[in-house]
Amino acid sequence: MKSQSDKATRFTAVPFTAMPFGLNLGIPNNEDTIQPIDWSTGASTAANALRVMRLTRPDRGNLIQAYLNLFMNVGSAITAKVAIGRFDTDGVTKVTPTQAEIDAGHKALTGTDTPFSSSGSNLFIDGLNLLSLIPKKGDTNYNEDGFVLIVQFSRNLTTSDFPTRFEVSCSMQMGLL
Repeated sequence: MKSQSDKATRFTAVPFTAMPFGLNLGIPNNEDTIQPIDWSTGASTAANALRVMRLTRPDRGNLIQAYLNLFMNVGSAITAKVAIGRFDTDGVTKVTPTQAEIDAGHKALTGTDTPFSSSGSNLFIDGLNLLSLIPKKGDTNYNEDGFVLIVQFSRNLTTSDFPTRFEVSCSMQMGLL
């Protein structure tokens, strides 16, 4: 005899990795990544210091955790500020933030004006909680498809600067029917 599971005992949260829009579609597109190299050609993209990336959110369910993990090999000294941005009214185009918006977002996430820094070799951001600034249902900047992550470096990225780990690790609340 087959037994039915009790909905009350099911797990109510599942892991979810927020993926860049371009990678999620299988398109070699650096617009939504931190990578300074075009993956399809191997050529440098001369990535600028401001990376404004569209990341996916779960199709069904609400984010209940979102942590940024970044381990990046860097060729020389660099600093980075992290913030959450917004989409334009079309829901697809990301809005380029002002310096004041980046500074305020970074301070809200980290509690300090001080950027993450490396004197060379490696830049490491481990488990920065982004959830407090990611728009939720009902917020004016909410987008059902994704959210915008901003990473502002102190200098342009070169081919010597590349991430070995870049992820936004999330948990989502499952909608039990």
